[in-house]
Formats: sequence, C-alpha cells, structure tokens
Amino acid sequence: MSNSGTWLVELRNIYHSYGSVPSLNGASLYIKKGEIHALVGEHGAGKSSLASIITGDIIPASGHIIFDNQPIHMHQSQNSLRHGVKAVYQKVLLNRNFTVGECIYFANRIVNHGIWINRKKMEQVASNLFMHYGIRIDSKSQISSLNISELTVVEIFRCLQTETNLLIIDERLDYLSTEHYHIIVKLLRERVSQGLAVLLITHKIEDIHDVANRVSIMKSGKIVVTDDVRNIDKFSLLRLTYTQFNRSQDIDEEFRNFNNLLKYNEAILRFLPVNLLVTDLQEKIALVNNSCAEYFNLRDDYFHISLSEFLGSSNSDVLDMLREALHSGEERTYYRVKMITPQGELITNIKTMPIRDMNMVIGNIIIIEDISEFEKLQDKLILSEKLASIGLLAAGVAHEINNPLEIIYNYLVFLKYNIADDNLLKIIDTIQGEMTAISDIVSNLVTFSSKSITELELLNIDSILKEIIDLLKFSAMQKKIKLNFLAGTEQSRVRLNRNEFKQVILNVIKNSFEAMPEGGNINISTLLIKIGTAPFVRIVVSDTGPGIPDYQLKNIFLPFYSTKKGQESNLGLGLSISYSIVQKFQGTMSAYNNPEGGCSIIIELPAI
Repeated sequence: MSNSGTWLVELRNIYHSYGSVPSLNGASLYIKKGEIHALVGEHGAGKSSLASIITGDIIPASGHIIFDNQPIHMHQSQNSLRHGVKAVYQKVLLNRNFTVGECIYFANRIVNHGIWINRKKMEQVASNLFMHYGIRIDSKSQISSLNISELTVVEIFRCLQTETNLLIIDERLDYLSTEHYHIIVKLLRERVSQGLAVLLITHKIEDIHDVANRVSIMKSGKIVVTDDVRNIDKFSLLRLTYTQFNRSQDIDEEFRNFNNLLKYNEAILRFLPVNLLVTDLQEKIALVNNSCAEYFNLRDDYFHISLSEFLGSSNSDVLDMLREALHSGEERTYYRVKMITPQGELITNIKTMPIRDMNMVIGNIIIIEDISEFEKLQDKLILSEKLASIGLLAAGVAHEINNPLEIIYNYLVFLKYNIADDNLLKIIDTIQGEMTAISDIVSNLVTFSSKSITELELLNIDSILKEIIDLLKFSAMQKKIKLNFLAGTEQSRVRLNRNEFKQVILNVIKNSFEAMPEGGNINISTLLIKIGTAPFVRIVVSDTGPGIPDYQLKNIFLPFYSTKKGQESNLGLGLSISYSIVQKFQGTMSAYNNPEGGCSIIIELPAI
C-alpha cells in the first residue's frame, strides 16, 4: 500500500515468531492521524504481537516500521515514547501503592523534565480532570482499592496526559462499566478530532461499529482486509473474521465457508425443543426445526413454501395476525391462539422476533408453543375446585332441608288421617307429591356431595353397558333414537360400585335423549388404552344432536347448569352427579363437540 505522507504509522511485511511458533506472517498495517482504527481477529491471530511491535516491546524478525514518514527501530519502549506511542495493555500496569492523583501525574514526568510537585497538587490536577468529564473517582484513592473499570479509566487518562500521537487499547474497553464506556468513547472522539490516532484491539463487533472509523481484520498473523467501517456490515465482518479463507479462494468458496457457519447455527436451532420456524421478507419458509416439522407433519419439500401454505386455509385469522406482527419489525407475543393442525384444534402461544442486520430486518423467527394440555389441566383443576366447593355447600343444604322436610311430611300424614274432606285430602296429596320431588332433589344433592366409597366389585364394563342398552331400547325406539354399541374391553375389569356406574351411564344417555327430541343416533364404544403405563377403559357416548356451544362446554359438569333452556323438569344435576361419581373412582370425564356434529362424552376409568 503506497500512500506515503498520509500515514502516522506504517508497518510493512512484519514477521515474528515465539520460538518455533510464528505469530506474524508478513503483516502490514497502516494507521492514519485522527482516526480510531479497530484491529479484530480470532484469538491467536497476532493482534497483540503487532501492537507490541509498535510499542517496541518486541523486536520483529524482519519488516519495516515507519512513523510519520521516518523509518525507526523500536528496540526499546523509550523510543516509542519519544514518538508519542502509549498503550493500555490487557494486564493492568499501575503501581498499586500510588494514589490515583500520583498515577496521573507521574505519566507527565518526562514531559515535565523531572519537576516534582506535592501530592496534594497532583491529586487536585486529577480531580479537576475527572470533574471535567463527569468521572466519579476520588483522586486520593489508592490504586489497590479501585475496581477494573476504574483502573481502565485511570490508565487511559494517564496515557492521554502526555503528548500522545498514538494510543493503543488492547481489549480493555470490555472492562468498562456502561457509564465509563460512554465517557471514554466521548473522550477518544474528542482527542481524535484533535489529531490523535487510536489503535483499538477488540473482538467485539459492537465496539467496532460504535467507535471505529476503519477496521483491519487479522488471520493467521497477517492483515487480510482493511476498510472503512461504514463499508462493512456486521454479518460481513463476522464472516471475514470468523470463517477461514485466503486471498486465493474465489468468492463462491468464501460464501461456502460462511454457509458452514450458518449451518452450525442452524443445527443449534434445529434441535431446540420448541416449534420454531424462520421466514424471509417474502414470507417464505427458510428454516423449520425438527420439533416443528414433526409436530405439523411437514413433508420434506416444505422449504421455501409460503407462510400461508404452512398454516393452511383453516388458519386465515392466525395468518393475518402473523403478517401484522412480521411487518411491524417488533417482537410480538400472542396468547391462547386457536390453530387447526393435523392433531386437531390446538391452543397455542405464538412469539415473533425480527432478525436484524444492523438496523435492517432481514427475516423473522416464529415460535409456536402448544398449551392445549395445560389448558385442559387448568380447566379440570378449576372445575374440580368449583365442584368441591359446591359439594360442601350441597351437603350442608341437604342436611338443613331434610330436617324441616321430615317434620312437614309427618304433619301431612297426621292431617291426612284426621281430615274427612275430599277436597282437602286432594290438596294434601298434591303437597305430598311436591314434597317427594323436593326429597328427590335433596337425595341427588347428597349423592353429588358424597365422596365415600360404597361397596365395590370387579365389573365387566361391556356386560353392564349391554344390560343398560337392552333396558333402554324400547324407550329409544319410541323417541326414534337408534342405540349402537361397539364393545372393545370384554377381557378388562374395573373396580366400581355397580349401581353408581349404571347411574353415570343412564345420566349421560338421558342427556343425549334430551338433546335429540326429533330422533337420531347414539353411538357407545369402549376401548382399552394406556395413560402413561397404567391401563384404562375408555367409554365414549356420542350423539348426533346439535352439540353444545363452545362457551358452555366448560360448565356442563357444574350442578344446576343446563344447556336445555325451557325444560323445567331438567335440574342440571345429572352430569354433575356423574362427574362426581367418576372422580370418586379415580377416573376422568370430559366432553367435546364432534367435527361432523353432535357431542361426545368421554369417561376413562382405571382398569385391573
């Protein structure tokens, strides 16, 4: 490079080795006056060795060093000091027994020709200097009492108190606190505007873009690229710094190596245990990790399909929501989003994050979290807590009603046998009938609230279901309802109370009867399943009625809750009593609407 007259420091074709290990391999570096020049490279690339050549701390095996157009031989650090070269090394080199003021002043000793002033004066000079820049470090403090950020500030100020032409900072900006970092950057820019040159050795890409004017990249002991920082974006800087290539490689090979780095990052993303996909600015799929591909049953040719193809026509609302998020350029999170997938309807949380190159969005990450099971468990927990509370209330109400009910009933019997008037006897009979109805309601409340285990026996579920269906066939025929049964657990047994189990099934079938006043089909099936490693019998009762509105599904097991408005005979206790009985025997009971119409009740009971 030939720009003689414009460079403060020129290092040409420098070679150096530590024993048999080469550290510099023909390195050439050119630093201008009035610039912050970043030197970046991997660990062991030769950055600190090159800096030590400039300061004269090490002697090169060969090469040329030119300072302000004058060839020099930096065999000693004293020579570098005379040319105004100062360095803040990775290791702190301050005297721990000095005060801050003494450290700042003694940097001036050569310039001041050995003139000494008292300690108080030294500390006052340092105090005024710090106050000017808003630095809160006590100039009277011992160096040994400072933290690493404060030590770095003192070293940099110490170097700049003398006539300095070139300041070398070797990986020390990392040690600064946020407050000190901004102060030092401001100080460096101020001095650079006055002609100071700074060689900033760093591995942080952010430092380069925040602070430097030009950057040189080192690899294997030589400078491979030097350019203005504004001409190199962060991705290119990462590529050039941390991928392996040389000048004889063509551009395709360079990018192949860069893609190897991307593939490494892609491998990390692929095995993350979340459903993750990456889209480009045209909403095309650039990456889907393994978890997401498996979860959504994606074909191998998913790459570069559109986001709308990925979601399908059933998720148009989700697509509109995601498009708004992706075009906003902001992170967005959406909770409890319904999605239709090959697994059915899911409840999900969705997070979107833009991928940026400096200030430009170049793509987006979408993370889809399935919370369906969590939602089901939460609903079951809430329902169980409601039922437990209502159960306690029901038991108390039943007890309080039974006492006066029995007294009233006894008085009615007494009146019936002591009154001869036929009209009054008819009234008493009517009252007795209503009292019997009240007694039945109270009996149902007692059954609902009871958690005691009654007499149990090993039952064949299929046999009992056949008995119940045979009993109901005539009634079903009258209502134009067809009962179908598919047995699948003839060899399995469940430990239950026979009468209570019959009550559960009768309540469920009765519910289906009432849902189909014009007739229809009721399909009952059994199946032996495993939940974890435990065997369970699953009973499904499906009807072809109108189904249950989604907003009511969570409430159908609550007592006195009925979806059949206008039916005064329906008290809304049947399913809640059934739910309570099933829970008592460590089972579960749930309901859902069938895609083709109608509703299904699912009962799962532990099998023997």
